[in-house]
Amino acid sequence: MTKAVRILLAIAVTLISIATIFFFSEQPGSVSHTSSMKVAEWTAERIIKMSPSANYSAGNATVLAKALDYPIRKLAHLFIYFMLGLIVYLGLRFVLADKMRPAFAFLVILLVFLTACADEINQYFNVARGASFGDVILDTVGGTLGMYFFHIIQDFIMHIKSLFRINSKKA
Repeated sequence: MTKAVRILLAIAVTLISIATIFFFSEQPGSVSHTSSMKVAEWTAERIIKMSPSANYSAGNATVLAKALDYPIRKLAHLFIYFMLGLIVYLGLRFVLADKMRPAFAFLVILLVFLTACADEINQYFNVARGASFGDVILDTVGGTLGMYFFHIIQDFIMHIKSLFRINSKKA
């Protein structure tokens, strides 16, 4: 695969990820809230059914779902930007191969931060949505965690490989 194709592929995947974020950001607040409440209700039902001491009732599930709605919305922010940070970082690695430098981590975090800012500005001008600097911080943390997740997995794999090399030399 030529370098130009690799660059275009990395840019395309990154732009599709950002476009997906903006697609969800364009949804009216009522649609977004309905989606998160469905997840909260599903989660609440599972939690109540797993609890041996709880009696399942629609009222219990509704109360728990309302309590879970906000954390689920924030976890969705964290997860979506976790994936964006991972995708951007992997895209850079794919394009630059082994020429990665610590400064590229800053670029990933900056791109995630700017995307989060643009997303919140977009929501500010959207009817029935609101902008929140707290969401920008949460999104940036999610993107940073996504990038570092790659490093944790990579280090774990390298450690396992080194253990197998040490064991194969002893045999």
